[in-house]
Amino acid sequence: MKTRKQRRKEKQEEEENIDISQLEDESEIIEKVILKRETGWDEVGFSRPIGGFFYNYILFILGALIVLAIGGTLLPAIVPYPEIFGNQAIVVGYFKLMFLLFDAGLGDALGRFLPEYRIKNPKRAIQYVSFFIWFQMFTGLMQVTIISVFVIIWLPQMTIGHLAWLILIYSTVQYPGML
Repeated sequence: MKTRKQRRKEKQEEEENIDISQLEDESEIIEKVILKRETGWDEVGFSRPIGGFFYNYILFILGALIVLAIGGTLLPAIVPYPEIFGNQAIVVGYFKLMFLLFDAGLGDALGRFLPEYRIKNPKRAIQYVSFFIWFQMFTGLMQVTIISVFVIIWLPQMTIGHLAWLILIYSTVQYPGML
């Protein structure tokens, strides 16, 4: 009699050897990928969040070291006048509220429901991700368009007219907005 572990391994090997050329259309390919047997890592528990934390922590430390090295040597040579950082802070301050309102909390909702439905109902998880991507792309396009029209028509008459190029450049972070 085979153990549970042996049966799982055989089933995984059988499912991994899917010949994609024999499948009729994309929906069958998606079904085969969704129905693929999950490993112990996919089980609900504390192992995933703590593993993700330590993985991101190591990447954060490496990134911080790179930023410290570049920020102390290269940045002062490229940007000799520090007022540009003040102008950047003004632009970022104006956009924070607008970006938050256009997101409508969908980023947090996706972070809440995606891990749950990825295990319980993978089809629904894919639908959530699909909706999130489409919503963010359309609202990002609307934001970039609205900001560009505002900058071209009204901003030159305002006291912050000198920030026009910074505002246009920073507005492009919202398209595509799902990254």
